[in-house]
Amino acid sequence: MDVIIIGAGIMGTTFATLAKELAPELNITILERLESAGEGNSWVFNNAGTGHEANCELNYTPVDEEVISVEKALKIHAQFNVAKQFWAHLIKKGAIKDPKTFINQTRHCTIVSESSIDELRLRFKEMSAHHFFESMRFSEDFDEIKSWIPYLMEGRPRHEKMAATVIETGTDVNFGALTQQMAEHAAQDLGVKIEYGTHVKRVHKSPRGVGL
Repeated sequence: MDVIIIGAGIMGTTFATLAKELAPELNITILERLESAGEGNSWVFNNAGTGHEANCELNYTPVDEEVISVEKALKIHAQFNVAKQFWAHLIKKGAIKDPKTFINQTRHCTIVSESSIDELRLRFKEMSAHHFFESMRFSEDFDEIKSWIPYLMEGRPRHEKMAATVIETGTDVNFGALTQQMAEHAAQDLGVKIEYGTHVKRVHKSPRGVGL
């Protein structure tokens, strides 16, 4: 069976790698407009280095009439843990030589002004009750917050009301570096063909329902 993937970003290379792991008989070709993998939206300066763990993204915990929902944050964090297991598999098999080339532990912080303190406190209460986020800490103390994020606190007046949360075990992920290493592994070890410099302008379905 022939499979065509458009784009050699983190999603395309991950799909290709997973597909070949599960079904080695597949003939997979990736079409990429740029001259190497991971140079578009997956590149280090174009993609969130927090790894989308939901530790500090307020938009993952929407508030509706003073009720906060953490379901999306829990789902995203669980998905990220599955991704880390896949990356660990690639490291164990030697497809990625050094994990520090793309993932490193780093502190994840959220800071809000006075108008959002109650919301952050509620977010902390609900999230820290789950084992995913049990190490999260909350503070309204200027000096404690400054110890977490010193550069962000430089020049701020001590009387300014604010609050912050921190998780020490977050990660910084370079999705561009990860994509490039996966693409190299897919091409050299798994037999995935990657056509660089190929711009796909449109896709349509054939009468048989197959995308062309």
